[in-house]
Amino acid sequence: MKKLATIALFALFSYAQINPQSQELYSDDAHSYTLVQTGNENLDILLKNRLFGICEGESIDERCALLLKSLDAKKYATSLVEQSKAQADKEMAQNGDLDFHSEFSAEQSFVSQIGNLAQIKQFSYSYSGGAHGMEHTSYIIYDLVADKKIDIANVLIGAVSVEPLYKEIFKGYKDMLRADIIASQPNCDKACQERDITEFIKTFWVDNLPEDIVFKSEFYFAKEGVAFVFAPYFIAPYAMGEPEIIVPYENLKGIFKEEFLKF
Repeated sequence: MKKLATIALFALFSYAQINPQSQELYSDDAHSYTLVQTGNENLDILLKNRLFGICEGESIDERCALLLKSLDAKKYATSLVEQSKAQADKEMAQNGDLDFHSEFSAEQSFVSQIGNLAQIKQFSYSYSGGAHGMEHTSYIIYDLVADKKIDIANVLIGAVSVEPLYKEIFKGYKDMLRADIIASQPNCDKACQERDITEFIKTFWVDNLPEDIVFKSEFYFAKEGVAFVFAPYFIAPYAMGEPEIIVPYENLKGIFKEEFLKF
């Protein structure tokens, strides 16, 4: 019986292994598409949809799954870029703006596999005029045994976890601000730091509800804790990019389900 249990356990972990491959679908000075495929059929379909946004949302029905499975990703990426260039040429002709310039990129990369969880990152950037472009980083966390995507709601013990998680992220936010102030203003004493942090919180934090902070952030499992990633302007000015706040695993006891704290 013990031997059978050992074989079953080995089979489980063998099934859970993936072999991620990064595919550059298109690349020029202004456009790029990079796709990750893993050998897990459902995850690969999800990754194609995240890159191209063909199916509405991420609850992919059978018809759309078949479409994504058979999709020639390289040809599709090329067609999207050609459409984008044609639209840019049309706008330049209509507006007489010979300096019009646009950029777009969507690039996936494999982050890590922790146990049965595969983590893939997608970085997107777009620019169509103005002072600067906009970037956005998202993560897909996929349970290879359950064969499904993991969201923040799946890892929380329940609704009661939202408020304590919000408080942990807020602590990390203040630590991040303090570190940034110390680095950029070496002569700013403790009173100066607290004053600047208070102003920052009033400007960028207080209007966000706990549910906004918890459910509208991206997250992934890092070595030292769970990293929460926020879009530009969400909790900080554009100059600070996409702030990343790491909450140590030990601080998430009683907030996250136990199986997500064993890494």
